[in-house]
Amino acid sequence: MPDFFAPGFVVTVNDSRLQTDISQYLTQISVVTKPDALDEFSFTVANPYPQLRFTHTDDADLFKEGKSVQIQFGYLDQMTLDFSGEITKISPTFPESGPPTLSIGGHTRLHWLQANRKTRTFVNMKDSQIVDRIAQESQLAAEVEDSAVQHEYVMQANQTDLDFIRSRAQLIRFEVLVRGKTLIFRKAREKCSSDFTLVWGQVHEAFSPDRDTFPLRSFNPEMSTLNQQTEVLVLGYDPATKKEVVGKAGPGDEVCKLGSQSGPQATSDAFRRQRSMVQVGPVRSQAEASQQAKALYNQRAMNFIRGSGKTIGLPGLRSGKMLDLKGLGRRFSGLYLVEEATHTISGSGYETSFTAKRNAAS
Repeated sequence: MPDFFAPGFVVTVNDSRLQTDISQYLTQISVVTKPDALDEFSFTVANPYPQLRFTHTDDADLFKEGKSVQIQFGYLDQMTLDFSGEITKISPTFPESGPPTLSIGGHTRLHWLQANRKTRTFVNMKDSQIVDRIAQESQLAAEVEDSAVQHEYVMQANQTDLDFIRSRAQLIRFEVLVRGKTLIFRKAREKCSSDFTLVWGQVHEAFSPDRDTFPLRSFNPEMSTLNQQTEVLVLGYDPATKKEVVGKAGPGDEVCKLGSQSGPQATSDAFRRQRSMVQVGPVRSQAEASQQAKALYNQRAMNFIRGSGKTIGLPGLRSGKMLDLKGLGRRFSGLYLVEEATHTISGSGYETSFTAKRNAAS
């Protein structure tokens, strides 16, 4: 196990590691990972008066917009969180009182796909082929999984490339991310086993040398039945057969059921009625309609229970990981999918905060 009393980080700018005479001025550093979005980083540098080294001398160019940044995060004997992006924000403070600072922020190279809005059509292509083409246009390498269904045509209507491929991913339950300069388009990585076990209120169980078990400092869940659907229908029209196509999804179509009673089942049992959602769209085949119905059903079901929490700094805890939360009572203990994770090292130490969700109650 890592030495939890010795958090650390390494920051590299334009392939040059920040040396001690610079890194000693870093007062706070944070990395945020989230699904299908711009993962981001930020750090704050003390800028002591009167020299004001990082705004008034040649060292102001150390943190210039567009420079690449790589961050390793963790503990001095185990650095495991690796973030790669570019500087997109610079914010100095020149206060009336107190020390001046310089805040640096940035994002992964997914921001390259936000440059312009486009209107165009893709003909006889799968979503995976569309993403591969967009990656090439953006000078990114592509790592895509076959999305199986070929579309007669798909329109990108006054959207940035990022908004467009995110909307396509949502329809088929894929995810979009960038690692370094590689655009990744793949099936959502959901599984039925935990990556970490976090325990609330039972300190003697919160650390285990044999398992990934750690303390859950806080967690605040909320269960809501309002958007739970017991059936999802996606309606379209097949021009080849001149017939309506209907995609259906309901209980049993969960990618992974994270408890004994799913959100749709709980809603049906509580209010003794079925809730159906019908979506009509430009769907032209049975395969496409079924794919979208299952994706939409799973998306709605996964919002049954949502919560936010904090734990000790865990570099491996990031968006897409699965947590087994214990000590929360019969209904709220169990598996949760991490949606967003924020890692922060400051004068208070290293902490990981997160949001998580699940499609069932225990």
